[in-house]
Amino acid sequence: HRWIPNIDDILERTPEFSDGPNMVKSYRVQHPLLLEDGGLVFTSGAGPMVKINRCSVIEWVLVHKFHHSIELDHQGNIVTCSKIDGDGPDTVLPIRDDAIAVVSPEGTLIDEYSIAKILLDNGHRTLIYGIGRFEHNRIHLNDAHPIIEEAGIAETGDVLISSRHLSTVGLVEPESSTIKWLKTGPWLNQHDINLLPDGRYSIFGNDMVRGYNKTGNVLVEKGVSDIYIYDPATDTVTQPYSAVMRAEKIGSLSQGRSRVLANGDVYIEQTDSARLLRISDKEVRWEYVNAVSENTVGALHWSRYLTNEEVDLHWLNGLNCK
Repeated sequence: HRWIPNIDDILERTPEFSDGPNMVKSYRVQHPLLLEDGGLVFTSGAGPMVKINRCSVIEWVLVHKFHHSIELDHQGNIVTCSKIDGDGPDTVLPIRDDAIAVVSPEGTLIDEYSIAKILLDNGHRTLIYGIGRFEHNRIHLNDAHPIIEEAGIAETGDVLISSRHLSTVGLVEPESSTIKWLKTGPWLNQHDINLLPDGRYSIFGNDMVRGYNKTGNVLVEKGVSDIYIYDPATDTVTQPYSAVMRAEKIGSLSQGRSRVLANGDVYIEQTDSARLLRISDKEVRWEYVNAVSENTVGALHWSRYLTNEEVDLHWLNGLNCK
């Protein structure tokens, strides 16, 4: 089955968003979320949230600045990242304030939880103002992943967060503005944090330095990224896939996704190269490049690896899209 969103229709409904990724030529359909009814929820990566049905007809558009990851929580609500209007909490200097946003299945914004406020409430002012030169986009939240299945100290209602510009990840309870654990590095400018069944966490470390020189960003570890496994119970970090990632030159400067699978393999989206891989700690199982033609590679914007148990395709029965 294929979904083809009507980007022109989306943009006509959201005239407030008309530049950057909110143009036909650059609209990304970032991190599409497949729902039980066959519909998809997605954003441009920096704009309104959209739901289309299984036949690609728009069901609703929520006008707000949403970005990066999109997931379902334990109550069936949509959890994503957003930009709060204004310059953040009442702090010394104005910053872009990213938030954990909760959206109903009907497309209503239920709540937003300021990341800056959560950090300040828990004594982490240094992270916002005390590391490196000041920049307005200080936090750059790129993952807000709600806990669905509990493990270790992670409970339903908690959300995993990834702050790229702080090279920091953590587990928070948004409603009480509580941080259960927070760790900066050894990953650098990371994307994508996931809870593993044993209470550990996987992190896709881009391992790059932003603005290294006039040419931009650079990967620091022999030109590759890495998958980190973090255990908050012992505060230990391992990198079981490093040898394969270095051998295969798996690196992504600005984006990237990963998922550790039940048998220990890991699924990786090497976003900047439009490449998907499944690897073990010893070898590449398979890889796929999104080739549109012999001379063109199509972009990837945050794919998902779904198991048979996670997908119910009953909605395909009797499907007749016109």
